[in-house]
Amino acid sequence: MKILKRSKQVVNFLKENLKNKKALVVMHDNPDPDCIACGICLQKIFEGIYATPTTLTYGGVIGRSENKKMVTECDVILKRIDTLKLDDYTFIVSVDSQPGSGNTSLKLGHKIDMVLDHHPRKTTTRNIPWVDIRTNYGATATIAYEYCMAHNLEFNKLEATAILYALKTETKDLGVEAGPADKRAYLSLLPKSDFEILFNIVHAEVSKDYFLVLAKAMENARIYNDVMVTSTGEIKTPEYVAEVADMLLRLKGVDWTFVSGQCKSSLYMSIRTSNREANSGEIMQQVVNGFGTGGGHDSMAGGKIEKIPENTTFEEIEEELAQRTLRALKKRSHGEELLEEKKEPPEKNKIK
Repeated sequence: MKILKRSKQVVNFLKENLKNKKALVVMHDNPDPDCIACGICLQKIFEGIYATPTTLTYGGVIGRSENKKMVTECDVILKRIDTLKLDDYTFIVSVDSQPGSGNTSLKLGHKIDMVLDHHPRKTTTRNIPWVDIRTNYGATATIAYEYCMAHNLEFNKLEATAILYALKTETKDLGVEAGPADKRAYLSLLPKSDFEILFNIVHAEVSKDYFLVLAKAMENARIYNDVMVTSTGEIKTPEYVAEVADMLLRLKGVDWTFVSGQCKSSLYMSIRTSNREANSGEIMQQVVNGFGTGGGHDSMAGGKIEKIPENTTFEEIEEELAQRTLRALKKRSHGEELLEEKKEPPEKNKIK
């Protein structure tokens, strides 16, 4: 498999910086398969090659059924960040996220030694010793996988299946934003994976709550030209917002979805698009400007408002965000309800 020069250079960096260290790999909040797979790869390198004890950690929750199934089926051990003392760790890595992005429990200014990501680079990474950001990669896990190849590591079936599933979901089966490196990694992992486990993950059972959230989102949905906006209302896990945005994008004639949802005291947002020439990350930044944080890449983006302003309701903020989305996309329409039944005009009486 072809390995980029940057992936080979990481070997010397780790040789010089991992000695006598205790490592922590920090995933973004509410981690998805991409950052979990990154953790698997880095832990394999750190412990297998450099004998460096490594902990994989995350903030938020793992709420999506498929993601829970991936963790259990592939025996991935993760620890919540609020149960750890960060000062106990002397080598910290941020994967699939960057300082100040708003989706990580690592406080801005905390010492970080490595960053791996495929989202646009932030200025907050300027003083971090090792930063590897490849916006032309469809998944951050592909970068971490190349690191493993640079160390000549072999994967067992559980590891290979987890990484394959990450690439599968992040690039929509190589159909969205997948570059040559993602395709090489995907094809090399196929013969090493367990397809029974992969089936169990892809077809994980979902709770009744999942359908209630989906029903609420469909009830609230309105379509403006080719844009659908909706709210899930109150939800138990933020991941429902992205899941609904993915699901509703499948509607014929819809090229954009904007979904918001309330989880505890915060408001979460997701944008999805089938427009290959779009930049969802830039749209999301326009939408949340002055309210919260957001970002992403071409076809998908996420945002978060930690706490809504005083004397303002969730519903009022959601309406403002929806209108901002429509303005950013230059859509002008009165809109129509997704579930609105179109009535056929009555037939005129025929003259005999």
